[in-house]
Amino acid sequence: MSISKCADPLQINSGPRAVSVINSSSERLGGARVVASAVVPDNVAKIQDILRRWSDIEQMDLIITLGAFLSNCQPP
Repeated sequence: MSISKCADPLQINSGPRAVSVINSSSERLGGARVVASAVVPDNVAKIQDILRRWSDIEQMDLIITLGAFLSNCQPP
């Protein structure tokens, strides 16, 4: 999972929520479970790197990415 977080104290919490929903629904999802997660800055090369590692090297079956844009956020 790839999400960015602002420096703002009201940080985005969609990633942990998604992990919780997937893991708690594992049986109904055919045994699906979260095996990795990451917070990745809004940088194309860094996003590509982690997605390639997860798909090509670690051969994960499914990769879910989450993202958000908040106008008051500064790049990390």
